[in-house]
Amino acid sequence: MDTWQRMFLRASTFLILSGYPCNAQCPGEVVPIPLRSLGRSQIAIQVAVNRKGPYEFMVDTGSNLTIIDQSLAAELQLQPEGTANGRDGPAILVSPDLIDAGLNSMHPAWIAVENMTQFHRLFPELRGILGADFLRGFDVLIDREKRILCLDVANEMRKGLLGERIPIIHATRNEHEVRMADPILIAVHLLDEASRKVNLLLDSGASAPILYHDRDGHPFWSQRLKTLRGCDTGEHSMYFRLIAPQDIQIGRLTLRGVAFSIPLKSSHPLSSPAEDGLLPSSLFKRVFISYRGGFVILNPR
Repeated sequence: MDTWQRMFLRASTFLILSGYPCNAQCPGEVVPIPLRSLGRSQIAIQVAVNRKGPYEFMVDTGSNLTIIDQSLAAELQLQPEGTANGRDGPAILVSPDLIDAGLNSMHPAWIAVENMTQFHRLFPELRGILGADFLRGFDVLIDREKRILCLDVANEMRKGLLGERIPIIHATRNEHEVRMADPILIAVHLLDEASRKVNLLLDSGASAPILYHDRDGHPFWSQRLKTLRGCDTGEHSMYFRLIAPQDIQIGRLTLRGVAFSIPLKSSHPLSSPAEDGLLPSSLFKRVFISYRGGFVILNPR
C-alpha cells in the first residue's frame, strides 16, 4: 500500500469513527472499520476500488466472490475478463487492481459484476458485496454491539478472545471450484423431537435462518408449517414454509426459539453438497471467524 492510499484510508476511517463510541476498539490493537447496519441483519462498510471511493459494500461471509454493481464497474471502466456462475445466471468477471477496506488491501484475480437493483430498493447507497475471497485472508471479528469490523492479518486477535472454538467443516470441492473460498459451515443440532444435526452456512448476508430441505426425509415438522410469500435476491417472488420455533445447539451454546423457514423452490447455489441451510451471523452479538485457523467463536469474550 503506497503513501497516498494510507493517507486516504486513515483520513476516511478517522472521519467515520468520529461518530462512534470511544470504546469501539478491536482486540490486539487491530484498527477498527465502522459498520453500518442494513436493516436488522446485513452490515456494510466503506471500501475503495482502484483508489477511488469510498463506496459502500455489504459484508457477506456467505458469498464466495466479491461482487460489484454493474453501474460502478462501468464508472470505473473495468473491462470484462471472463464469466462465472452468479446469483441469477452467468456473471461477468472483471479484475480491478486493488480493493481496500480500512488499512487492508486485496489484489483480486477477479470479481463478479451483477445488477444490484434489487438491493438498491432498500439500500440505495450499496455498490457491491465484499465476499469470502477477500475475507479469507484475515481473522475476522464482526462486532454488532460496537458496530465495528476487525480484520487481522497477524493472528493477534485470537490470542485475547475467549470462547469455544467451533470447527469449520471442510467442504468437498469440485475441480472447477478451486478458486472459490471455503464456505463457513458449522455443525448445528436441532433440538426438536427428531434431534438431528445439520451443517449451516454462517452467513452475514442472510436475513433469516433457512433450511433448504429436509435432507434426511424426517416428517416431524410436516403438520406445523405456515406458507409465507417473500423474495429471493433476484426479481422473482418465492414462497417459504415457516417451521415452528425450536432450540438449537452449537457446541456448548444453546439458542432458544430460532424460527427457520424452508424455501419451496430456490435457485440458491449451494456452496457445498453438505450445506443444509443458512444461519445469520446477526443471531450473535459478536462473531469471530478464523479462515486460516479453521474455526469460529460465537459471542467471544
